[in-house]
Amino acid sequence: MAAPAASSPQLAEPRWVVPHSGHPFTISAAERQSDPSQGSKTCKSGCISHKGLVCKCLLGKQNLLLIPLFLQVTCNCFTISNGEMQDVGVGLYPSMSLLNHSCDPNCVIVFEGYQLLLHSIREIQIGEELTISYIESLMPTNERQKQLMRQYCFECDCLLCQNQEKDAEKLAGEEHAWKEVKDAVNETKYPKSKEEWEQVLARCQNLLSSDMSRLPDTNIYQLKMLDCAMDACINLECWEEALYYGSRTLGPYR
Repeated sequence: MAAPAASSPQLAEPRWVVPHSGHPFTISAAERQSDPSQGSKTCKSGCISHKGLVCKCLLGKQNLLLIPLFLQVTCNCFTISNGEMQDVGVGLYPSMSLLNHSCDPNCVIVFEGYQLLLHSIREIQIGEELTISYIESLMPTNERQKQLMRQYCFECDCLLCQNQEKDAEKLAGEEHAWKEVKDAVNETKYPKSKEEWEQVLARCQNLLSSDMSRLPDTNIYQLKMLDCAMDACINLECWEEALYYGSRTLGPYR
């Protein structure tokens, strides 16, 4: 008996992407029920538009070639920040994208308007590679490795990751205390009104006062809470309190 012809592999689920035109195919439930072809497009697998996205089957080979470009931009772009370190956009700087990552970098990226500048942060030896940190290097080794793998698909093997230096200091204090602060920081969304900023500040003050004797300011999550409290005070124009919280972060950041 002849072997059955091999069939092409089928995707378990359609992969949805934004159409190149920027106008997703849409179809209402009523339209679909009355006339499945009205206002919609389907592929041979029966895929239809879903939540503003379309199956890649509908785009054709030409537009599919754009997907790697989008991914390259996402992986290589830099977040542009203003003088107050607030994110204002993203930009693509090809020469700076060639810089490799280190959790203990010798350079840092800063912005003057939309101009990207590369500053050294310590003495650099002749022939030493220039490096920057792709992520927040203050995080403990385990968290840094998770983020690098999730976002950039590689593991860092710099000396800081190999010997896990400073991890004990970053997680100093009572574990249940910093885990509570960590959860609070992760749950905090960027406020959009004065009332929301007041709520954020009240929660920060409550946790910081209760954890004063349990967590040192060198603990990374305590430090993030101090940053959050300072931001809230600045937005509420409580300048003296902002200065107080900001001054507590100076030592750990050094």
